[in-house]
Amino acid sequence: MESEYNIDFSKLLQRLANEIKKLSHSDLKRVADGKADIVLQVVKKKQTHSKSVSEPDIEKIGQNIEGMTSREEGMSYLEAHVSTKNKLKLLAKHLEIPIRRTDKRDQIIEKIIESTIGYRLRSAAIQNPESR
Repeated sequence: MESEYNIDFSKLLQRLANEIKKLSHSDLKRVADGKADIVLQVVKKKQTHSKSVSEPDIEKIGQNIEGMTSREEGMSYLEAHVSTKNKLKLLAKHLEIPIRRTDKRDQIIEKIIESTIGYRLRSAAIQNPESR
């Protein structure tokens, strides 16, 4: 069923029916009795980025970071392999590193480095104080 605007109304009606099915029984009864109205609102869906980094990529980056032996090496690796703040957030989440929504890209990188490489280096320094 096509309109003059080339819109498939059967798809629109199906989506509308699916949304109506989500209403409670009491809401449906009130609408049917004329005691309430249904209001339509068109909202833009959140876009998912097709170029989003995949879970295996995040896992591999996390493993590589955890295997590095210097903060500088980790910093340069993250700068080269993780290009956006959103990808850094995903990496931090994967590594179970708490970050704030307000953290800047550089702050997230620092938290990742200190929670992985820095943690290991501090632990090694405490366990073996002669190696300083």
